[in-house]
Amino acid sequence: MPSLSVFPEEVGAGGAVTISWQGLLMCEGEPAIEGGLAQVSLAEWNGTPIPEPYTPPTVVAANWAQIPLIGQTPLGSVVAVVPGDLPPGQYYVFVNGVDLIMSPPFTVNG
Repeated sequence: MPSLSVFPEEVGAGGAVTISWQGLLMCEGEPAIEGGLAQVSLAEWNGTPIPEPYTPPTVVAANWAQIPLIGQTPLGSVVAVVPGDLPPGQYYVFVNGVDLIMSPPFTVNG
C-alpha cells in the first residue's frame, strides 16, 4: 500500500520537513500515480478521512511539494518548507487526486 510520512513530527511555522514516500508507483498491481510527478498538498488534520461518506481535505497549501516518480524507484523523499503564517495545529500531507494516500499527522507550533 502506498504511504507518505513527515519528519520531524513537530516543527515551527517556517521550518522544513522531509516528506518521504514508499510504494507510490504501484498499488495492487496498478499504477498508483499517472505520469512522472506527484503533487502533494498540505491540509488541516481533522481525523483520518474515510471513503464513505467522503469529506475532502481542508487544504491550506495546494501543490505544496512535488514528488518525482522516476523509473521504478518505490522510495524517496523531498524537503518542503512549512508556510511561515501557518497557525499552530495538526496537519498532514496527501497526494493530489488520491486523497487517501496521506501521511500521519504532524504538529506545527507557533
